[in-house]
Amino acid sequence: MVDEIKGNIELKNALPYGTIKKITETFGYKSQGNVSEVIAGNKKGNTLLIECAEKIVTAYEDCGFEEKITEILKGYDVSK
Repeated sequence: MVDEIKGNIELKNALPYGTIKKITETFGYKSQGNVSEVIAGNKKGNTLLIECAEKIVTAYEDCGFEEKITEILKGYDVSK
């Protein structure tokens, strides 16, 4: 038996801004809302959407962007 891939809200929230729109366009869907619901695990749908989202989140986390942006912004902090 093959385990079914399932979406979840943490996966959806981990996607960089604008990614759901790009996934929607790539897969040829009209509604970002439906794609978002599948990735969040609230609706059943094409599991390739979830697989794609997981790969994007992994790539985003692996590049270390969050740590880099924090370090860059520290140099511009004018609240001190």
